[in-house]
Amino acid sequence: MRVGPSLPAVLAVWCGLAAWLVCDFQRLGYYPGDVFLRAAAVAGGALGGTFLGAILQGERVARSRLWTTLVLGVVLPLVGAGIGLGATVAFGSSATSVLEEATFTGLVGGLAAIPGVALTARAAKRADRARPGSVIHEIERRAVWTLPAATLALGTVFAVRRNPYLLRMAHEDPAPALAIAVIATISLIITFAQEISAVRFSSRVAATASELRPREADALESQDAPQIDLGVGKQVLEQIQNGFSYRSAETISLIVRGDPALANAIARRAALRTAVALLVALGSMAVTAALAD
Repeated sequence: MRVGPSLPAVLAVWCGLAAWLVCDFQRLGYYPGDVFLRAAAVAGGALGGTFLGAILQGERVARSRLWTTLVLGVVLPLVGAGIGLGATVAFGSSATSVLEEATFTGLVGGLAAIPGVALTARAAKRADRARPGSVIHEIERRAVWTLPAATLALGTVFAVRRNPYLLRMAHEDPAPALAIAVIATISLIITFAQEISAVRFSSRVAATASELRPREADALESQDAPQIDLGVGKQVLEQIQNGFSYRSAETISLIVRGDPALANAIARRAALRTAVALLVALGSMAVTAALAD
């Protein structure tokens, strides 16, 4: 049973919403008869993201840097080209020039998405490497959504601005794009608050490192002592609380699984990444709101 983030689900949501913003930029869905084209583009983006995520998270590809590079460099552009071609065919257009332009646009879009998809896939791998249910596992699970949220908020700036070379329609509605920006920004605010809490927690654990000692491999399990699984590092540490008198036995007050210093460093990097993404989203939403007026 999978406990890590689902990369197909993340890329499906990301690509589907990105396709909606591209349609806004190209003013698709506002001309008479092209409403179906927007639906086909969004559905194609979601299906393409699902397909790509399933390949990237497959065991053979996930374990091989070479296969991951080949998928990102070959399959991703082909998926983009297929989405562009499929949406155009679904619209009913058979003109060679239109088909070629749509395919080329999708291909370029796929190439432009390589860095973002690569970073998102890398975050998913980091989550898979951390022990399920641990502190770092939860941090990396949230990190998978950070970049998609930031790029969607940034994309709304172009979606609301529209393509200036295309005829403006009187009934264009910026509300859906604004809603995408708001939802993406709120999700990043929540994630940033969670990351700050994780940093404080990991910092407190790291601060007690001098009080921790390696736990014996054959030590009996302590049911009363609280246990913290940081998720990275194989060591098992324990904190001892001495009794009030010299005859009192030592009691275990805390058991820590993992490397406190490494976990704290990972938590701080995650908080920094989320802070940058949140600043991008807030700035994008401000610009989007100004353009929508």
